[in-house]
Amino acid sequence: TFVLAHGFLELSAIVLSGGAGLRIAWAMLHPGDLSRRDALRLAGAQSVRIVLLTVVVRVLVIRVLVLFLLLVAILLGAWTREMGK
Repeated sequence: TFVLAHGFLELSAIVLSGGAGLRIAWAMLHPGDLSRRDALRLAGAQSVRIVLLTVVVRVLVIRVLVLFLLLVAILLGAWTREMGK
C-alpha cells in the first residue's frame, strides 16, 4: 500500500537519493587510494549531481504534466462550448 500512495517520480527520487547517500558512506568506509577527505569530496560532488538531476527531472516532468492537463482542459472547454451552440 505504500507504493500505491506514491507515484513513480517520488519512488525513483527516494531510491536515487538513497543511492547518493550510500555513495558518500562508501567513500567514508572505503576511500581506496585517495585520502578520506578527497574521497568524500569526490563522492559528495557525485551525490549532489545525482540529487540535482533527480530534482530537475521531477520538476520538468511535473511541469509537462501540468501544461498537458491545462491544454486538455482548455480544449475540452472549447469543444463543449462549440457543442452547446
